Order: sequence, then structure tokens, then C-alpha cells
Amino acid sequence: MDTLHGLNLGIPLHYPDTSHNLAQLSDEYDACLGAIAGIYFIHSSGYACIAGDSLSGNILLLADQWLAERLSREVRVCQPKKRS
Repeated sequence: MDTLHGLNLGIPLHYPDTSHNLAQLSDEYDACLGAIAGIYFIHSSGYACIAGDSLSGNILLLADQWLAERLSREVRVCQPKKRS
């Protein structure tokens, strides 16, 4: 268990032995990455942000300062407020 982030990954991800399993594995990794971005966002990390617009939609992602600045040239980028 990762006590720092409250994750319990007791069930291992599947091994991709067919193309169907590879698609499932991709979905599982995508879900894990989404969870990590969410955890960083609720902990007000400077690396977590929401980027997008009301027409295309928004995405929660991890981005360093350089990438967040680049993204902000194209779409709105919001980072969580630091908690005091």
C-alpha cells in the first residue's frame, strides 16, 4: 500500500497476451494515471491542472510549469489553489 497517496494496488494489472488484453491493459493504466492526477490535484500540487474549454471539454492532467504555460496559449489552464 502506498500510504503517501492512499493507494492500494493489491490486484496486479493483467499481462497482455492478446490484442484484446492489450486494450484492457491500456484502459487500466489510463485509469491509474487518471487517479494519480486526481490525487495530486486534491493535494494542491503545482503539477496538477485542468485544461480545456466549455466547447471541447476539460481534462485533468499533470504538467510541469513549461507545459502548463504552453497549454495556456491554446486553452484555459486552471491549477488548484494552495491550501494554507
